[in-house]
Amino acid sequence: MIFPELPNRFHPNHPWPVVKSSFRWSSLGPNPLQNDSVAASKGWNIAGAKVKVLVSSHDTGGCYTICSVETAGSLRSPLHTHSYEDISFYILDGDYRFQIDGEAIGAPSGSWLFVPRQTPYAFWGNDPWGRFLVVAHPGGLDLFFQDVDTVAQGKMPALDKLAPVLEKHGIVVCEIPAADDRL
Repeated sequence: MIFPELPNRFHPNHPWPVVKSSFRWSSLGPNPLQNDSVAASKGWNIAGAKVKVLVSSHDTGGCYTICSVETAGSLRSPLHTHSYEDISFYILDGDYRFQIDGEAIGAPSGSWLFVPRQTPYAFWGNDPWGRFLVVAHPGGLDLFFQDVDTVAQGKMPALDKLAPVLEKHGIVVCEIPAADDRL
């Protein structure tokens, strides 16, 4: 699998100014993670989803982040926007539904979806288990997941406890879904 070099953009959550990285992926082998960074993580359990960083923003000089996410059961994200990142999803396994800018979209295995920054979206799984990739450009989504894990510790915390993390990473929650609220 070849990963492209994406144009460089500033992301405010990096501890250094983002510059073009000398790091380049030519192919993703069995164990491409060689830095002692967040990318070496074994993953986090965040609100019932298993999140693992495959390519960290530290490894790409802030250009992009790639994570895998495994979901089980009726996990649903709230309707929210990202101020700093464009987000892409590639569905590996399972069947998902997305609401992107008010439009309901079915996303079976093999689907690719792009969500530009500032666009409200939510997603949920239709199957008992599923898996997808998330590509964020510029990078920084890995830092968000790391901060959420620190607060959540494997559970879904109250929104007031997450508010500082969401604000730090430019994520705005537009609507929290009811337990049985499906499109």
